[in-house]
Amino acid sequence: MVRLVTLEKAAWGPAAEPLFLEFVNSLHWDDGIPMEELEDAAALAAWCAARELPAEGREGELGALRSLREHARAIVERLATGRPLVLADLQAIGQVLGGPTGRLSFMGGNSGQPSLCFEPEPGHDGGVAFRVALSLTQFLVAGEHGRLKLCANPGCGYAFLDFSTNRTRRWCDMSGCGNRQKVRSFRRRRTLGPVRRGRS
Repeated sequence: MVRLVTLEKAAWGPAAEPLFLEFVNSLHWDDGIPMEELEDAAALAAWCAARELPAEGREGELGALRSLREHARAIVERLATGRPLVLADLQAIGQVLGGPTGRLSFMGGNSGQPSLCFEPEPGHDGGVAFRVALSLTQFLVAGEHGRLKLCANPGCGYAFLDFSTNRTRRWCDMSGCGNRQKVRSFRRRRTLGPVRRGRS
């Protein structure tokens, strides 16, 4: 059963980013060198297992998942840079959402934390792609797009949600990309020397 949980601010944080962001970041870069986490079927199974997703028998999904990731990354990059979304990317997400068949269920009505659930028919669960598309769609509907950012290191491409007080976070990791960019800026300033102002 796939739980459709309303994405509230309290559900997000540095240690609990939405699934779609982890999926998009499964391809990132280290100084411009691609770092692929979904390299083959074994890597996909390990990635799924680490996130408590169905990991068995997903070998045939690898190509479709990489294609979905391209559309998801395009959406993330456009949201992070304030550009309008492209219809083709949204249609790709919608097509995945329309894949599984099943029924909606209302669960936990007596618990104080009820949730709407989707119970897929056997063999029609939509796989990992459905979970990712659902996660991205919930984020789009939640309207917290201003928190979505890309690492300021141009050779990285890592996407994250900014939970800093003033939303001023710039790096995916201060000890890595942040320090690396600061060193580069320092060296650039030393190479260029002091800026001389001409007389007016």
